[in-house]
Amino acid sequence: MAEKESDYLLVAAIDFGTTYSGYAFSMRDTYKTDPLKIHANQAWNAGGRQLLSLKTPTCLLLNSNKDLDSFGYEAENKYAEMNVKCDMALEDITGKPVPAIDVFALSIKALVKHLMDSLETRGTGVKTNDIQWAGIEKDHLLISLEPEAASIYCQHLPTEKLNGAESGFTMSKIGTKYMIVDLGGGTVDITVHEKMAGGGLKETSRPTGGDCGGTSVDAEFIQLLAKIFGAPLIHTMKREQPEAYLDLIREFETVKRTITPSKQGKVNMAIPYTTIDALCKKHLKEDLSTALLASPYANSISIRGDKMRFDADLLKNIFNKTIKNILALLQEIFTRKESESVKLILLVGGFAECSIVQSEIRKTVLHRRVIVPEESGLTVLKGAVLFGHNSNAIDSRKIRVTYGISHDPQFDPKHHDQQHFVEENGKKRYEDGCTLLGGAKIKISDPSEIQDLEVEFMFGKTEMSLIAREKNQETLAN
Repeated sequence: MAEKESDYLLVAAIDFGTTYSGYAFSMRDTYKTDPLKIHANQAWNAGGRQLLSLKTPTCLLLNSNKDLDSFGYEAENKYAEMNVKCDMALEDITGKPVPAIDVFALSIKALVKHLMDSLETRGTGVKTNDIQWAGIEKDHLLISLEPEAASIYCQHLPTEKLNGAESGFTMSKIGTKYMIVDLGGGTVDITVHEKMAGGGLKETSRPTGGDCGGTSVDAEFIQLLAKIFGAPLIHTMKREQPEAYLDLIREFETVKRTITPSKQGKVNMAIPYTTIDALCKKHLKEDLSTALLASPYANSISIRGDKMRFDADLLKNIFNKTIKNILALLQEIFTRKESESVKLILLVGGFAECSIVQSEIRKTVLHRRVIVPEESGLTVLKGAVLFGHNSNAIDSRKIRVTYGISHDPQFDPKHHDQQHFVEENGKKRYEDGCTLLGGAKIKISDPSEIQDLEVEFMFGKTEMSLIAREKNQETLAN
């Protein structure tokens, strides 16, 4: 944050997701009078296709010096237009991939630049140091946990903004206990909150997650195409005709968003017909239509012009495996004693906008109310902005594990279990069985004068911190 917490002019949040990323922001003065007036860039455009998105793909294009070239849809489009050759390496000159930390840093840098450019265009006069970031440099940084951000945002929403809520419903009633299911692109994260007196939220069940987000459905769609044309042909298209492959995936994204559980008959989807037909003739020695007729889907998929016509049931079946995994996660949490009394489920995240997913969850939890906020894909992002304005919104959290300091004392058979016995450098030790998370280096001006240090760990926020001090002396490090 700024020099004083009250000095910041604006709170900005960055959602750096597995599949899609974005940002949102609001002014401090506006938050006090209208907390839901949060700005998000809702004009991310895929290009030629009519696919407008609340977020942009988490896709980074670097130049030969590994500096940022472009990000998101722009990076995808630019990469596809480069006529990438099969033998082009995406590693550095030593054959090593770009370190993940560099990719993350450059991606966040790209989003920050996009936001700062937007603020300049608006003529706000806001500079980087005026911003309280829910993500950036240390003194201006707050880490927001996604389910918490979504929960905070929904506390502010009126009933009419909550699909599935009855008239007059409010989430701000003390004692209200609900489950937040964050359905993202790559992952699903679930936790349980309870509304406390004083306005805070209490986490009552440890967070649980799984890799069964929206991209799992994309993978099933690609598998379907592989059964028609063969996996080698699909891989060849991805490698040699990336522009056509991107068009195909983006068209499916549109279908995925709009298909409903009640849909019957046919679903039309535009495909890069010319490219796929040419690949079929070259690699399969037959045209696209002949390849389709020889596939297991000859009776459920047809070609009309540049469109594929799918039986609706076939496309809906693509969701089955992913939905089954999501429901298994939900059932696991409902078996916990602290979750038995939960009667309300809040679906957020981009994949929560899919009506098939909503329908299947509602059918499975019949005696529980399922609520989906409008623009659920931005719920986490906007909630992170609210968290930046009020980081005390969460009263307490459940930790996944017990934290401590590893200490291997001398083994004493009278007090210690034999299974924890280890021998190190000829000495008999008792091993704690901890998993190393990391260490802390403390700078001391004159170590010779230090006889005894007292180290204090602090929990409760979204990060763990520690203070070390010499006993009966002033604090040495923080």
